[in-house]
Amino acid sequence: MKRLATTSLLLIIACAYLTSGVAQDASSATVEKSAPNSDSASQAKDDGPSHWMSKKMKLSTEVFEGIASEDFEKISKSAREMKVLSKAEHFVRSNPSGYRTQLQLFRFANNELIRAANSESIESVTLAFNQLTVSCVNCHRLIRVK
Repeated sequence: MKRLATTSLLLIIACAYLTSGVAQDASSATVEKSAPNSDSASQAKDDGPSHWMSKKMKLSTEVFEGIASEDFEKISKSAREMKVLSKAEHFVRSNPSGYRTQLQLFRFANNELIRAANSESIESVTLAFNQLTVSCVNCHRLIRVK
């Protein structure tokens, strides 16, 4: 029963993220249609990061800003949001070979980041963020190869 409730909650969160992305995509598409060089604008949009990746990059930037200013609350908040996002994304993404392993490494590093931020250890936060970054790079390498 608890697993069903958790799964339902994650699906609701995933829908909320997708809905916000669809709204953003629809409004940018309207602007692109009225722009003089709409072909080049839409082509650049296709080559850009996905909605999920854009959110993760924004949260990673917030973590980095938190590290630079030793704002442990900002670090913890952004890491917790990444944790929710990764759980929600897992339900809507396909799982290429090796993706689960990379996801586990990401979640481990992210949990360490939260733990380190809560203990207000800048050295531990920095190490955990480095591990998180390495897990991202390795996952993208895996996906590009496939």
